[in-house]
Amino acid sequence: MSHLRFFNGQPRTLSGILEYTLPEEDTPSIGINLCPDTAYEEMQVVKEIWRKPGGRKYKHYVLSFEEEVQLPAETLLEIGYKVGQYFADEYQLLISAHQNTDNLHLHFVQNTINMLTGKKLNLTKGDMLDVKIHANKVLAEYQLNPIDLHDTPAALAKTQNQTIQ
Repeated sequence: MSHLRFFNGQPRTLSGILEYTLPEEDTPSIGINLCPDTAYEEMQVVKEIWRKPGGRKYKHYVLSFEEEVQLPAETLLEIGYKVGQYFADEYQLLISAHQNTDNLHLHFVQNTINMLTGKKLNLTKGDMLDVKIHANKVLAEYQLNPIDLHDTPAALAKTQNQTIQ
């Protein structure tokens, strides 16, 4: 099984989480609506434009794969980019590939301010389930094991009559 985990709370600052997900200059990364090298500055600009510098600064989630999955960094980032397209119209997102552990994984750091409306991101359990469904469609393109959708009560109710193709 692949896993997509959304983290609650923010133990790190925005700059701290970006440093964690991009620990070295050569960490493979890609940005949606931002450049990885200037992710912090660009996210801050959106917050300043909409006059929302406080509160929750980012949403962090990780897509991980089984230990036996071996993919080149380019393919990992391609998968991450396609998963990130779920939010591409309205949010900034930094995606980085970590290949330095037993299992490959992708970190997603998303600005919580909508670029177009200035509204704060509010992901419900249903929204997180929708992201997982979208991610499973992407994973199927690469013949990778899907994310278990039935790990929450909300998932059971929403997916009873829905088939992942």
